[in-house]
Amino acid sequence: MTQFVLGQSMIDTIYQHILQANAIDPAIAPALEIAPSKSFGAAYQPSSNTILVEKHLLFALDEMGESKKDALAFLIGHELTHALQHLDHFEHFIAYDKSPNHDRNKEESADIQGAFMAHLAGFECGPVLPHLIDALYQIYQLQDDLAGYPTKSERQYTIWKVVDQVNKLQYMYELANLLTLGGEEALGSNLYTEIMTYVPSPILEYNIGIGFVRTALKSCSYQVDQFVLPIELDWSLRLDLPKLPGGTKELPIGERYKRDINLKKASIHFMKSLELNPEYTNAIAGWAMVKLLEENYNESQDILGKALNSVSLTQKGKDLFQLILGISHLATGAVSSANQIFRHINDPSYAFYAKLNERLASNQKVEPPNGSIPKIVDFPEFASSPTELRFKVQNALVEVSGHNYRLTTVSGCQYDFIHVDSAKDQGVPFHEIKNQISDNLQYLSHYDPFTHQWIAYYFTTLPCSSPSK
Repeated sequence: MTQFVLGQSMIDTIYQHILQANAIDPAIAPALEIAPSKSFGAAYQPSSNTILVEKHLLFALDEMGESKKDALAFLIGHELTHALQHLDHFEHFIAYDKSPNHDRNKEESADIQGAFMAHLAGFECGPVLPHLIDALYQIYQLQDDLAGYPTKSERQYTIWKVVDQVNKLQYMYELANLLTLGGEEALGSNLYTEIMTYVPSPILEYNIGIGFVRTALKSCSYQVDQFVLPIELDWSLRLDLPKLPGGTKELPIGERYKRDINLKKASIHFMKSLELNPEYTNAIAGWAMVKLLEENYNESQDILGKALNSVSLTQKGKDLFQLILGISHLATGAVSSANQIFRHINDPSYAFYAKLNERLASNQKVEPPNGSIPKIVDFPEFASSPTELRFKVQNALVEVSGHNYRLTTVSGCQYDFIHVDSAKDQGVPFHEIKNQISDNLQYLSHYDPFTHQWIAYYFTTLPCSSPSK
C-alpha cells in the first residue's frame, strides 16, 4: 500500500470521527482530498466544496509522532468550520488573507470551533497547537516579514488565545455533562448555551432539549405519564407518584403550565438541532417524544414513520425510533401493535425499555434493575468489542462506544470524562471511585437480555478531560 493511500486513509478516518462525533449533516459535509501542491497546507475550496490537505504537509507532520493525528484533526476541523460558515472564497490555514474583506475574527472562530469539534471526536489539540505553528513555519520555510502572512509571533499569540478559550469550553462542556447527569438540567443547559456562542452544534441543541423534557417530567406532583422514555434518569420516582385518572388535563394549573412551557422549549431546541442536521437521529427522536408527551400521538407516529424510511438510518437509530413508536401505540391502547414493533428491536438497552413498558401497559409493578454484582476478572470481549459494555446510571443506560471509549447515553448525550484501561486485568471496582464523577454513575455493567441480569466489570478508570486515544 502506497504512502498516498495510507495518508488518505488516515485523514478519512479522522474526518469521519469528527463528522460523527459532531452530528454533521452528511448532505452538506465537504469532500476531503489530498492535494499534490506545496503552498497552502490545508484549505477549504468552496467552488468544489472540498477540504484539501497537502501531501507535503501530511508527510512532514510525521515528525510530530503520536501528536500527528491531533494536529491533522485540528486542521481538518478548522477547514470544516469554514465550510459550515459558507465561506465564499478559497481560504488556507497558513496565511491570513489581508484583503479588505478579510475577517480575522472568523479565523479565530474557525480555530476555536475546529479544535472543539476535534475534542468531541477524541483528539487533544490544546497541547499540540503551539508546536503545530512552529512546524508549519519550518515545513513551508515561512519568514516573519513575508507579505500576506501574519508574523510568527502574531500567529503564536493568536493560537495561545485559542488554546485558552478551547480549554474553557472543554471544562464547561464536562461540567454541563456532570450537572445534567446529576439532575441539574437548568444549570447544564446554561453552559451548553454559552458553548454554542462559539460552537453551533446539533448535539448541544439536542442536549438542551432533553434537559427541558426531563424538567417537564419532573415538574408534576402526580403521575400523568404511564410509560418510561429512554431519556429518563429517575423514572421509578415518577411512577411512585399518585395517579391522575384524567392525565395532564387534571394537573394543577401551575404544574400544567410548567410542563407545557418546558415541552415547548424542548421542541424549539430539537427543531434548531434539526436545522443544523435534518437527519440527526436523536433530534428526530426528541421531537417525536415531545409530541408523545403532548398527547399528539398521530403527529409523533407520523414523524417516526417518515424517519424509519430514511436510507441512511443505522440499526441503532431504527431501534430507538421503534421503541418510541411502540410507546406511542401503548399510549393509545394499541398494545398488540406495540408488542409487534417491540419484537423487532435488537439493541439490548432499547429492548430493556420495550420490556419495561410492556409490563407497565399490563399494570405490572416494575423496579429498577439491581441485584448482585459478580466479579469478572477476565474480559477479552471488552478489548475487542467495547460497544457490548453498558454503564448503569440509576435507571438509564450509558453505552461505551468507539475506540476512544466515549460515553453516550441512550438519549444521545455525550460524556467524555471516562478513561477505561482495557489492557489491565484487574483494577478498582467502579463503585469505589464513582464519587469522583457522580453519585448517579454507579458501576460498569452489561445487561444480558437472555438471563435478565446485570453483569459487572471491574476495571481501572480515571476522570480525564478527553477520551484516551
